[in-house]
Amino acid sequence: MPKKPKRKKRARLRRKSKAKPVGKEKFAIRALQIRGPKRAYYAGNRFDFKPSAAVLLTRPAAEKLLSTLKAPRGWRLGLLPVGLLPRGRNPLSPQTRKLHKAARLFEDFTGHTAERVDKVKMPSQSVFLVPGVVEVIGYTTVRDGQVEDYLHEFKGRNKPMMAITPDGRQVVLKGGFRFTEKGFEDQK
Repeated sequence: MPKKPKRKKRARLRRKSKAKPVGKEKFAIRALQIRGPKRAYYAGNRFDFKPSAAVLLTRPAAEKLLSTLKAPRGWRLGLLPVGLLPRGRNPLSPQTRKLHKAARLFEDFTGHTAERVDKVKMPSQSVFLVPGVVEVIGYTTVRDGQVEDYLHEFKGRNKPMMAITPDGRQVVLKGGFRFTEKGFEDQK
């Protein structure tokens, strides 16, 4: 009678926990060109335009190093969480591109680094109540470390349409303006 081949025992693989330990998040030091699109990353002894060259540090170490570095003229230094660091060769998903664009706009407007991303649930509505246009919008924000109040008066044909969801809980402004590093700006 022929012998049965022996089965190899499979080694059990331990799954690594995907949960990150609190306080161990890594940061890179990023330089933003004030009047341009360029971004550079601290690579130990110099700044490099490749995100993959960035040195990753814990928050306290990154803040300590950041306090010793001097920004080149026309550039601003800040911390960037590793989750917002652009990746290498693989193209970014449209959602990630939108996150980067929103983080960049936040940084340009407020003057400080976008350190976290919060998801806000927005209902997908196809029906709105349109009671009129918005003449003026006022808001309070922290900009360059100081609390400031802003009041923007929309001019002429640039007044955005105010649309309200049927339940009356959300207001959407449509058209007539752009939000930039200067705040609300009328479209030209």
